This record gives sequence, structure tokens and C-alpha cells, in this order.
Amino acid sequence: MRIEDKNKTKCKNLPFYLPNSWTCLNAQGPGPFVTKATLKNSKGELIHWDSRHNRKHNFKFDTSVGSTWWAPGAIGWWIGILFFHRIYIFLQLELFLHI
Repeated sequence: MRIEDKNKTKCKNLPFYLPNSWTCLNAQGPGPFVTKATLKNSKGELIHWDSRHNRKHNFKFDTSVGSTWWAPGAIGWWIGILFFHRIYIFLQLELFLHI
């Protein structure tokens, strides 16, 4: 299989839909997965897409920026608070039951 054919197949496996005026020029990744892609928009500009950046900087659930000590807008902050709360309750029960 030629490289151009592989790119066309990989471009079909993008994890998002492209607008009709956009084209996929190159797509890379292991197996059927796409981890990097080069796209061309309707203005002719090249856009480099990276799956890691998309995963790590997806702000649908994360609305805060700045300090992580007080960040109630961040989903990771709430997960940490709930985790700490469960540990605290567990330790209180252990102390209470062993006294």
C-alpha cells in the first residue's frame, strides 16, 4: 500500500468531522488510530491537530484557570476533594471503631 493510500485511509478515521470545505492532507498514528493530522481549511491555511493537546486541553468540564489550591470550576479539583473526603471518613471510622 502506498503512503498516499495510507493517508487517505487514516484521514477517514479522524475522531471528528471536518467541514465540507476542509481537507485532510496527512494523518499519522499507530494502527487505525489518528494521533496527528495536518488539515487545510477553506482559507487555505494549514492546521496541525494533535490528539494529546485535544485530550489535555479540553475545557468542557474545566472552567477555571490559575491556582489549583482553590479551583472549584475544575473537575479535577472536585475529584480530589471527594477523594480526600472519603479518606477522611474512612480514617474517622477506623479511629472510632478501634477505641
